[in-house]
Amino acid sequence: MKRMIDVLEELSPGTITSGEAIRLFRNSQGFTLKEIEKITGISEQRLSSLERGRSLLSVKNARKIAAALGLNPFTILFPNGPDFKDKEIQKIERLRDKLLKEKKVS
Repeated sequence: MKRMIDVLEELSPGTITSGEAIRLFRNSQGFTLKEIEKITGISEQRLSSLERGRSLLSVKNARKIAAALGLNPFTILFPNGPDFKDKEIQKIERLRDKLLKEKKVS
């Protein structure tokens, strides 16, 4: 059985956003935005905005959308895998390490 991250890689090689993951899984199952709206209660406009990255995805909505698509919400919230660290996260971790190092010295 394929892991969801492998399925995503087949559908769209490289890193993807949560919204792109939603669109890929929705399209791969043949669902329209209107159908997902009927299932989840999340408006078609909101779903479209999430897919295009214009709105932030809440955990609550990730859970609803994942249920509608037969997925674990983790797959939508972290489409690149649990250990994926973009540049922003890497920068934050470096700053944290620097701060901790400074605290130990003082």
